[in-house]
Amino acid sequence: MLSLKSRRTLFVLFSFLALFGISAFVFFRFFFFQQESQSVQEYLQKADNFISSGYFQEAERLIARAFAAVQSDEVMLRVLKRSFLLSEKTENTAMFLGQAKKAAERYPGNKQIQYTALYAMLRTGALEECIRRYADSPETRELQGVLAEAYLRMGKDLSDTELSRIPQFQEYFTAAGEYTPGILTRLAETFKDNRYALDAMLLYLKNGEIEPAYRLSLKMLSDYDYDEPAGLAAYDYGKWDEAKVRLSRINRQAEKRTDLELILGDIDISVQKYDQAKERFDNAIEYDPLFSPNSYLNYATILQRQGFSQKARYLLEKAYSVFPESVPAGVEYAKLLFHHGEQEKAQDLVAEMQKQYPENTELGFLRLSFVMASTTQDIWIENLHNYFQENPEDERAAEILMYAFLRYRHLDRARRIITAYSEASGESEMPWAMEAEGIISALDGNVDAAGTMLEKAVRGLDRWDFHYNYAVILVEQGRLEDALAEATAAGFIISSGLSPGGPMIARVLSLQAEIKIRQGRSDDARALLQKALEHDATNPFAWELVKMLEARK
Repeated sequence: MLSLKSRRTLFVLFSFLALFGISAFVFFRFFFFQQESQSVQEYLQKADNFISSGYFQEAERLIARAFAAVQSDEVMLRVLKRSFLLSEKTENTAMFLGQAKKAAERYPGNKQIQYTALYAMLRTGALEECIRRYADSPETRELQGVLAEAYLRMGKDLSDTELSRIPQFQEYFTAAGEYTPGILTRLAETFKDNRYALDAMLLYLKNGEIEPAYRLSLKMLSDYDYDEPAGLAAYDYGKWDEAKVRLSRINRQAEKRTDLELILGDIDISVQKYDQAKERFDNAIEYDPLFSPNSYLNYATILQRQGFSQKARYLLEKAYSVFPESVPAGVEYAKLLFHHGEQEKAQDLVAEMQKQYPENTELGFLRLSFVMASTTQDIWIENLHNYFQENPEDERAAEILMYAFLRYRHLDRARRIITAYSEASGESEMPWAMEAEGIISALDGNVDAAGTMLEKAVRGLDRWDFHYNYAVILVEQGRLEDALAEATAAGFIISSGLSPGGPMIARVLSLQAEIKIRQGRSDDARALLQKALEHDATNPFAWELVKMLEARK
């Protein structure tokens, strides 16, 4: 039996040993944790170096070692971050998914790790597993968002129980399956996922809402990944420079995209870069000669207007031989034959196409145009009127017939054509009809009404003759500076076209000269009239103004 002193000594010794043991354990734990953190950090640093250098297999092995060495949820999040980065680089999500799920099991109380695991399941398409993980409503908006996206991707109608798991997102599932662009845009903002914004933009385009589609692409689809759809939206909206930048960026990375060459060629035509457009269409034909007749037709149109008729003829013949079923190719080839003196062959070609496409109004109108060359203008107008009565929805026929009646001062008949077309087509504010109403008002002596309608026509369609006629009315109203601006706009449109000279520019220059005379600037007027007569030496208006100036000397 131990004495009291011995028992006290043993107690003190055991207490010391116990304290030493506890201290040793704490020290060991602290030392081990530091070693674990240092080892994981070393693995991750080396993995980062390998990822940045493109050595993905080596990085994967190091991340796996780091994952095995993790002893805390804070360090685990750093490992998962590298695992996700590697999956982005390799497009292989297997390791990221496996590690995220294991991490969620090891650290069930860490909401960030739970969110990462759900995101991994969502990203890899494990939607049902993602949903099974939450029998009860998730506590955070982020987790609800992931779960809501899983439901969305599954595309099924939700029960009340399923909806109760995502109370903050129920509104997106109660639209009877109808997702509007507005809902899809809010989804993109909520989930921070611009793929929904892409869907919203495409839905806008499908509905014919070009402007909101373009605005949305500016706001949410600025990344390079969305260059193609956003570029096409800019193209549809007429933002040529922006469309060209975004689509050209894709075209440089793609291998011989015939469709992009065609679109970029159209853009080059719109901004008067005709030589660049020819190169685009030439590329499109080289890349895929069977892709579209438009490659040949657009190229030929430029060549014709630049005076290269032989090469244009070759392209039109080629287009028709490669695409004999194409109406546009047949129409352009028939026009070529007709203008080169092969009228009978051209008419036979159109007649054959009409048998194949009896409902095509363009063919009927073309055949009527061929008849005009061999008859008087009065008979042709009568034939055109008969054609229009059978095809009142043909806008081109309506416009030409209306202008023909205006030329003969048949104002009531011109108005009836506009009314008939509007009723047949459902359209009510055609720019050409507004111009006609302006001309009719001017002929009736109502200058103010004429100015109002012609201004609307100019705002509706940027055409040189609209600007010219509006300028004439502005001169009558005494608004000389505004008239000069409109005449300058008309001249710019003509000069930017494929046929920049001739009688049209002479008319515009003569009008500008008249404005200068009214402003008391005779020297400027003489210079303009000299240019006008260089373009068209027979312009009667220019000669009349020249005589007027000579009489004032």
